Amino acid sequence: VTSDGKSRGWGFCAYKDKDGDTEYIQWESTPQSGMWKDVGGTGKWAGMRSSGWTKMVAQDGKMSLFKWGGNCQQ
Repeated sequence: VTSDGKSRGWGFCAYKDKDGDTEYIQWESTPQSGMWKDVGGTGKWAGMRSSGWTKMVAQDGKMSLFKWGGNCQQ
């Protein structure tokens, strides 16, 4: 929570696919929307330059559901 009372978050995720290749994503978000981008990977994910957006579509007080979109390019 920022000094003006607003929430935001950021972090990194690692996704391993069925072939054992890993994609690394950096993300930043407010409660309503955010952005993400590739920051590295192995195998088929190496050299990816994808990025995109997130938008909250539902919230029940305990969990939030976000829609993710963007572009995927090597």
